[in-house]
Amino acid sequence: MFWEILRTLIRIAVVFFFLILAFGLSFFVLLGSQIGLAVGDIAEVQKYAALKRIAMQVNLHTNLEKKLPFWFLSRVDQESITVYPNRPRYCGFMSVFQYCFGCEDSTTDAQSTDTTLELEVLKQKYRLKDISTLLEKQHDLIKLIIQKMEIVSEAEDEDSNDLFQHKFRKRQLEHRNSKWDTVLKAVKSNVPNPSTEKSSSFL
Repeated sequence: MFWEILRTLIRIAVVFFFLILAFGLSFFVLLGSQIGLAVGDIAEVQKYAALKRIAMQVNLHTNLEKKLPFWFLSRVDQESITVYPNRPRYCGFMSVFQYCFGCEDSTTDAQSTDTTLELEVLKQKYRLKDISTLLEKQHDLIKLIIQKMEIVSEAEDEDSNDLFQHKFRKRQLEHRNSKWDTVLKAVKSNVPNPSTEKSSSFL
């Protein structure tokens, strides 16, 4: 008897716990859904408000056009407008007024934009110079390391005295026919080879 009562009490407690848990979770779910609905409603209200504002502006313009005379509308109304960006916008008295009072701001803005562009170009130029000097130093260090370790590479044999930035120019110049090619070939042929000299000295 006692065990049956205990089992029923445990079952009632478990059911009560699950009911509380379900009510709490449902409250949070309903709250989240209400927040989502509120956000969606706000977006829709903003959208409809923008559309209503545009419709009110259209109604205002149409009412003004109805009240204005026809001869005025025929002179003011334009089906197409051609804009010439390199021509002055105003002419006559308005151009003088614009030149006296409003031109300084535009010139200062143009000068400020030009100065900023010049500064950026100068910064890039100095960065490129620094990078080129670093590359030259690294190239020299690699050459010294190769000489100390007595490593013979194909790049060193082909072009040991030229830097990376002069290779493209050298290739372009090699394609051209020059009068000095024969002279350079004759000089290279007359220059003795150090390896042959060493071998002859050992002999």
